[in-house]
This record gives sequence, structure tokens and C-alpha cells, in this order.
Amino acid sequence: APEPAAPVSALIARLAEAFPAFPPYRGAFATAVPHLTVARGDEALLDRLEARLAIRLRAPAAARVEAAVLFARRADRWMPVERFAFGAG
Repeated sequence: APEPAAPVSALIARLAEAFPAFPPYRGAFATAVPHLTVARGDEALLDRLEARLAIRLRAPAAARVEAAVLFARRADRWMPVERFAFGAG
């Protein structure tokens, strides 16, 4: 989870407000919880990745969010459609 989470939560809320027809997670959850998904797959894959990432994930990672990217499903894959750069803060 990002620390502090409030700026990311505010960004999610603003995007949801700007695009009400496309709520986070298709509206499946009352609140979108900021987080980072590292991988998706079957249990064997996730077990291998967890073992490899455990050492790297001991220390916090730092990142700067500079843009939001809109993805759309095209045929059998998700493709980036538009990038929305954030202003300098």
C-alpha cells in the first residue's frame, strides 16, 4: 500500500468522478484500496514469484506518479489508449 495513501485515494476518487460510467473495479467494491499488484496467475507461479520477490520487498519502494494511463481491451489483450500527464507539483 502506498504511504501516504490519501493522495492516491484522492486521485482514484477524482478519476471515478470524471468517468462515472467506469467505476474502479467495475463497482465491485464500495471503496478502491490503493495497492500494487505484482503478478496474477496460478498458485505455482505466485509461489515462485513470492520467493523471488521476498528479499526485494523487505524495504519500501519509492515511486513518483506522473500520469494516469487509460487501458482498453482490444481483442484478447489490454492496450494503452491514452496517457494523462499530471502537472508539476
